Amino acid sequence: MVLPGALLARGMTRGTGSPVAAAAGFLFWEMLKIGVAIAMLVIAAKVVPGLSWPILLLTMVVCMKVNWVALLWRAR
Repeated sequence: MVLPGALLARGMTRGTGSPVAAAAGFLFWEMLKIGVAIAMLVIAAKVVPGLSWPILLLTMVVCMKVNWVALLWRAR
């Protein structure tokens, strides 16, 4: 999940003057992050023959959502 997260972080570093453009940019980069993560899952299915899908998907969801936990922790 490092590669999709880094892609999102790189895309969000561009400054915009408009709040609407910033929201649209966030949605675009978040969708791109999810697309890259799905592509990596498809590649993993072909590369790793004995893959445990439930554990992999659970780990992926936890890693993707830990950013929100960090933001909530920081706001405290």
